Amino acid sequence: MKRMISLKDQRIKEKDRAKAPEKKKKDPSVIKEREVVLLIYFQCIS
Repeated sequence: MKRMISLKDQRIKEKDRAKAPEKKKKDPSVIKEREVVLLIYFQCIS
């Protein structure tokens, strides 16, 4: 069985290639839920 080439492969014309998904920039000021849980946990321990 032959393997299919990826749509991002350089052998495919640039106009026909799949575009790379845009990465979302993370906002450093937003506190993640997991961090909040860890902060509460460590406060209870001390």
